[in-house]
Amino acid sequence: MLFRSKTYVQACLDGDANIFDLDDYIDYWHNNDIGMTLREFLGLTPYEYQKWGENSDSIIKDVLRCRKEGIDFAEYERMKGEMLCKD
Repeated sequence: MLFRSKTYVQACLDGDANIFDLDDYIDYWHNNDIGMTLREFLGLTPYEYQKWGENSDSIIKDVLRCRKEGIDFAEYERMKGEMLCKD
């Protein structure tokens, strides 16, 4: 694990971590003096962190997809909501 050199999100985008490593990152943050918030350590924006807290870990896949494709997560959420309303 590259806990010190990269955020969780960046490690995932670089192929050095995967969705299943999230709990390991959280445990590492809890057990070590990191000097940053969990949100910063994971590499989430304030909006992404808020939505993760309101939902579940499954939202992380959407966050990573948006980051990889250069899509703003808030905009993605808005578009996704509009698509669900059309059904």
